[in-house]
Amino acid sequence: MKEYTVFLSDRAVGDVCVTKEGLYYRFQCHCDLPDNKIFRIFAQGSKQRIDLGILAPDKAGYALIKKVPIKQFGEELLSFQVCPQDQKKSIAYNSVVIYQDRPFDYIRKLPGALLNIENGSYCVLLQK
Repeated sequence: MKEYTVFLSDRAVGDVCVTKEGLYYRFQCHCDLPDNKIFRIFAQGSKQRIDLGILAPDKAGYALIKKVPIKQFGEELLSFQVCPQDQKKSIAYNSVVIYQDRPFDYIRKLPGALLNIENGSYCVLLQK
């Protein structure tokens, strides 16, 4: 098990315990966030940024438990960040859908490019 800090902008707001379970990472997220807002948590790996989902209110703030295949993250997890649901679409990236029949090794060579999964499709996030 490994613990990571969760950030909202540049402020630490919680922690994530990551446990390797076979071919999956199990994430246990707990955050102390302002009330009356919906927050999403994102995990940044060496391969791509993954939307882990919406944090649900619990007794001590907000929480989420989720399993995700290790292969989606690459060799290591790098960071965790939360953002209000209404700000999710304001992240300064252009999303371009890519298809599995096209080679996408070149994505690693693009500065600031991230591989993402949106609605079940692989996308490249390119900084604006």
